[in-house]
Amino acid sequence: MDLNLLAKTIKESLIENQKAEVPSLGTFLFRISAARISEDGKTILPPSGAVSFKSDTKVTGESLIRYCSSRTGISVKSTTYEMHNCIENLKRELSKEKRVHLPELGLLTPDNAGVIIFTPEDEDSICRDIFGFTPVSVKPIKENKQVQQEDHTDKTLEITEKKATQEKDKETPKEKKKKGLSKAMMAAIISIAAIIIVLVAIYLLGRFGLLDSIIYTEEELELIKSTVNR
Repeated sequence: MDLNLLAKTIKESLIENQKAEVPSLGTFLFRISAARISEDGKTILPPSGAVSFKSDTKVTGESLIRYCSSRTGISVKSTTYEMHNCIENLKRELSKEKRVHLPELGLLTPDNAGVIIFTPEDEDSICRDIFGFTPVSVKPIKENKQVQQEDHTDKTLEITEKKATQEKDKETPKEKKKKGLSKAMMAAIISIAAIIIVLVAIYLLGRFGLLDSIIYTEEELELIKSTVNR
């Protein structure tokens, strides 16, 4: 077993069990935080996670060994041997280089007392593998309120028009007939009034001699007057 396989086994165990006990090294823990909205209210942040590590050389790591054995198909005995050898090599490198990088997990470094400290590489990488979510942008709240107000106005107009149509449809045939007769009567009254006005105008024009001046020329009028005088 090499360092890459060890790191992969730890990560997969964290995803499935939120815990990975590494023999004679310590215990990794994974805590998931729920999705949340950013402080500016414009982005929905997906679930996040935090990986922590507690150094402990007394950890047997039996659960991780069995988990690795079930994943690789290698016997528990062989897996135990391979994993212990890998961890011993890790400790020697850590003692020599003062740092060991676990791929896709983070960095192991010893403090002054020899206690191993873990620094996560990317705390959200495991969450992306679990949920596959990415941040989602949302419209500002003010804009949403404006859209809601516009929708409310449109719906109000639609309801008003619909109500007016329904009221019109509710009219009985008798009411419709009555309205038709009223319109016809009004039209007849207007026509009669127009005729009366025309007749009055003709009468007045004739009474004051204005009608003759409209119908005949001046010569014709003189001729008519002379004929009448005779």
